[in-house]
Amino acid sequence: MSVHAGHGQDCDHAACQPRFGAREEQRRTDPTRTKTPRKRFAQHLRGRFDAIKYHVNRGIVDNDALGLGGPDISNLEAGDDTDEFGVQVDTNDDLTPGTGQFDFPSNADAAAAFDDWLDEAFEGEILEKYNGDRYVRTGYRRGIDHADKQLRDYGATIPEDNAAQTLRIPIHEDKLSLMYERAFEELEGITQAAGQEIRRELTEGLAQGQGPRKIARNINDRVEKVGKTRATVMARTEVIRAHSESSLTEYERILGEDAAVSAKAEISTAGDNRVCDICLGLEGRVFSLQEARGVIPVHPQCRCAWVLAEETLQGSTNSARLQDKRVALACDECGIPLAEERPRCWHCDRAAAVDLPMTDLRDVAG
Repeated sequence: MSVHAGHGQDCDHAACQPRFGAREEQRRTDPTRTKTPRKRFAQHLRGRFDAIKYHVNRGIVDNDALGLGGPDISNLEAGDDTDEFGVQVDTNDDLTPGTGQFDFPSNADAAAAFDDWLDEAFEGEILEKYNGDRYVRTGYRRGIDHADKQLRDYGATIPEDNAAQTLRIPIHEDKLSLMYERAFEELEGITQAAGQEIRRELTEGLAQGQGPRKIARNINDRVEKVGKTRATVMARTEVIRAHSESSLTEYERILGEDAAVSAKAEISTAGDNRVCDICLGLEGRVFSLQEARGVIPVHPQCRCAWVLAEETLQGSTNSARLQDKRVALACDECGIPLAEERPRCWHCDRAAAVDLPMTDLRDVAG
């Protein structure tokens, strides 16, 4: 079927759709398959910063914690306990500043009292309710899934549910632990940066004689533009980092350090023809596993992934390892393929009191 002259990707003609429709579908493909955890992680962190805005509004304006006097908060933005995504914000009402809590003779003393409260609020509403490990873990697990699929395409026989088992392997446990620590430290840095901006707004507001509504609005502007914005970028980026590192670690575990990988850049999910120039220039370049470490994410909110390069099969060592992985064993109890020689599968291992016999899948297939 030929494409008619003058037609293009926006043409509805039946002859054009197979060609341009497939290309459009490719543009919408996320190679990491982590859109949902990235979105939910970012949404969760935005909700935690909304809790800070809630306390600022209720404390400074409603309760007049600074002792400045002023109208109530009834029509102040973000005055309820629901963020803009319709997600309920769980707040600890004990953290809301009370009447006159920061009311001191000097502005310096008021700022110091507010500073102590802000540290407590960040700790109680954000850091203690972080809950980000679940999203980082999901990204890490999908990175293993991604690598295993690549390995299967090259001929290795790896169980479909391999990721859950593989996460228990020390090399992955250690790497995932580092991913947890990094993401949390990034969030701590964001709260520190937001805190500096917030403290400056409070100090300037008191010095200029601003009212409680104005001070609260300026503080919450910093929470929004520094805290929520940076937390959103961090959440999206750290999930991709976990995906990248787990893929590389899985390649290394199966093939050794001499394997080669190339970058696969995501085509814009917005459905247009624009692709990040940095990632576009990276796509297709070949790296050793050691060279690849730390390259992805290429930039904040990057959505690239690592795929095995053709060079991976050129070395006899890698070819032998892949051939070894084709020799799979199966548990006679449940039939699940085993990627390594062991008496039984992980599932039956928990229930069986004795070792189960194994069957060589090559004999079954024959």
